Amino acid sequence: MKKLILLAMIICGTNAMTMAKQCNWIATSGDWNNASNWENAKVPTINDSVVFSGDKIDTIYIKSKAVAKSITVAEDATLTINLKSTNLTVAEDIVIKGGTFLGGGGKSVIEVGRNFIYTANHFLASGSTVVLKGDGILSGGRYNKLIMAFKDKTIELDGSIYPRSVSLQGGTLQSVKGGIKFYSDKPVLKGFDTSVTQINYIAFQPGRVCEINLPNIKTDSSINFECNHVKVNYVVTGKLEVAQGIKVFGNDNGLPTLVLNGGEIATKSIDLGLRNRSRGGVLKIISGKITVDEAVSVCNGESSTKIPETGYESLVIK
Repeated sequence: MKKLILLAMIICGTNAMTMAKQCNWIATSGDWNNASNWENAKVPTINDSVVFSGDKIDTIYIKSKAVAKSITVAEDATLTINLKSTNLTVAEDIVIKGGTFLGGGGKSVIEVGRNFIYTANHFLASGSTVVLKGDGILSGGRYNKLIMAFKDKTIELDGSIYPRSVSLQGGTLQSVKGGIKFYSDKPVLKGFDTSVTQINYIAFQPGRVCEINLPNIKTDSSINFECNHVKVNYVVTGKLEVAQGIKVFGNDNGLPTLVLNGGEIATKSIDLGLRNRSRGGVLKIISGKITVDEAVSVCNGESSTKIPETGYESLVIK
């Protein structure tokens, strides 16, 4: 009899521990860190998972530091999660399939230990910073600032992303179907020369007149230097190593110019403009060195090269 009672106590204790790993929101609206808004007055800890679903919740405000093991917003959820200027730390996954997650302003930081996955416009980054600290998958679309691919860690892109700023910390960024496109006239790229990038492409496509000074970049992918409607200069003063080739072309009468000014370019090929289209691109060499495995191709009448007779080291085509 004592054994049966002991066994029952162990089973009940195990169930209690299992239930304690998920926190359930019971209020209509309120502050994440207010215990009265949660079942059993339990605010999530770093060991607790949170799942939101249905249409019973209106708005959840995160006004001070918050943590969870994972956060899932189900497809049928209609709530809004409003992150203010604070930190949200999630040990494993954030999955947002429904509702709206407002990323907060410039002082908001979202730290994710594994996967950060969302669909459509359910996550609005605003001015927030997203930090992916472990091995995982990143999906979704637009971001303000991304810090990812830490040393000995791998981040996989589930599709293309559109950030304003990316900082790699020494790990690997990879994808079989996605890339990175910068629409900003002031894109920020850090760590692209010390991390491994095995993605489909890196692309720049600003829509206003600007000059973008490129940092040192090393990638196993391709790079497109584009622009819409306007003229843009992309200036290389450091080292640009692009394994799969470089394309320079404009959209809607835009004209991008890749300018080598004291730096070095090493790549498979350089295509200026697009073939059979009136989309021009220019390569301008002031000084420096270019090494190309295959060819520099001027693809249409709107495209050209501007290479001085003297004043630069060499143009080498292997």
